[in-house]
Amino acid sequence: MQMLEVAVQRFERNEQRWEQGHFLCRVARQVLNPAYDCIPPNLVDLYITNMGGLQPSYIYRLLAEYYHRDDLIISP
Repeated sequence: MQMLEVAVQRFERNEQRWEQGHFLCRVARQVLNPAYDCIPPNLVDLYITNMGGLQPSYIYRLLAEYYHRDDLIISP
């Protein structure tokens, strides 16, 4: 099983449930916390990775260096 499939199976929904514990005050019975967020590409100026900050145009170059052209299918 590929790593992406395992990750998708672990996160079935786009939020994580807040575990009930000791409340200081009662506001809601269920609180949802987004696990990740989708950001439109025009709002992304910099990708932060373990290699440092990368511009979006450089990401395409990295993909071209690591993958064959036939393996790259970048479409919405």
